[in-house]
Amino acid sequence: MRPSVGVILCIDWVSRFHLLKLPNVVRISRMFKGKKILVVDDEQDLREILSADFESEGALVEEAKNGKEALGKVKSSAFDVVVSDIRMPGGDGVSLARDIKSLDVLKPVVFLITGFSDIKSWEAYELGAEGLVTKPFHLDALRESIDRVMTPVANRWRADLAKEPSLNVVLNQSVSQALEEASLKMGRGGFFVKQASHQFRAGDFLRLKFLDGFIDGIARWVRASDQPGNPSSNHAVLPAGFGLEILHVSPAIMDSLLSANLQVSSKAFIPQA
Repeated sequence: MRPSVGVILCIDWVSRFHLLKLPNVVRISRMFKGKKILVVDDEQDLREILSADFESEGALVEEAKNGKEALGKVKSSAFDVVVSDIRMPGGDGVSLARDIKSLDVLKPVVFLITGFSDIKSWEAYELGAEGLVTKPFHLDALRESIDRVMTPVANRWRADLAKEPSLNVVLNQSVSQALEEASLKMGRGGFFVKQASHQFRAGDFLRLKFLDGFIDGIARWVRASDQPGNPSSNHAVLPAGFGLEILHVSPAIMDSLLSANLQVSSKAFIPQA
């Protein structure tokens, strides 16, 4: 039976789930009204729960049990979002994301879900996924992340945040200097910031402070030291640094950052280096 509005899903590391009813709580938002979402998982129960949640927000939802079936659906129909598990017989989520982004970098938005160390965070964002969700997770956080990424970049980066970050990373450069000197590498939705010393961790809310403005965002991963890369790629060594998803940009540097974003030609949502 599918859960009704006002139910929260908690998923543990072995993908079993529990429904917790919250008294006097009814969601009335319709953030996905008219959007078409594909849910991909080999577990029928989990597919149905995610589908029901998205439908309660106004989405048109289809389901697939593996990557092969999902790719066929993506090729034959236009989806706004694909939410996929990674470990599935008959086609995994990583290969699915790679294939989808080879067809169209921008659409559909792809979120990967994993309960294991199937892929490093920087690898997922490098191949073009807009989100990597680790079990256990909260459905409200997943919905908010999807809604944010579907918002056009200019509107997304101008949106006011509920609170300011408590952690600051100071770069004694203008944003244009940081890009020119490769202190920053820009992707479609964020930066790789080349910096060896960190006092924060993945998931922290940060402010990058430049000489001419600031950028607020979420650290999606942190590499404390150089690590081996893929010898077949352009990065035999991945330098220390962190990946930042951009949430808000100060007005002083908005135009220059939007211009730089238009020049991005890679699939990476956040570059790995």
